[in-house]
Amino acid sequence: IHTAGGQYFTATSSRAVLTGTTPDLVNGATTERITVNGSTRGVAYNALELEKLIETALTKKGFSLVEAISPCPTLYGRLNKEGSAVKMLQWQKANTINIKAAEKLPMDQVSGKIVTGIFHDVETIPYTEIYDRIIRKAQGK
Repeated sequence: IHTAGGQYFTATSSRAVLTGTTPDLVNGATTERITVNGSTRGVAYNALELEKLIETALTKKGFSLVEAISPCPTLYGRLNKEGSAVKMLQWQKANTINIKAAEKLPMDQVSGKIVTGIFHDVETIPYTEIYDRIIRKAQGK
């Protein structure tokens, strides 16, 4: 990704068509072209919470991001001598904290942990609806 005056474009983007300001997905990127309505993170150890986060994101209008952290015992675990899948999930359990609990603790107690939960949740007009309005206006409807 290359930047041009705070805006970004990929190697395949036309330099004449910038894609907006660099997104901050955790805090909810808002540009003229894209709005992140939801940003969440969950771990495989807490599958019930992760399922709820995914369901919420799929039923929300607009763009939502769900980061699902899952161990890979087959390759990563073996190469890094992390142990079995069970051991890796136990590590997730010991090193994960929900954002609501993390907000109440001093930073040194949260540092190094995987923070899970809902980081950003807003209701805005999805890009597709804005685009449909532009098309209708251009067509004189």
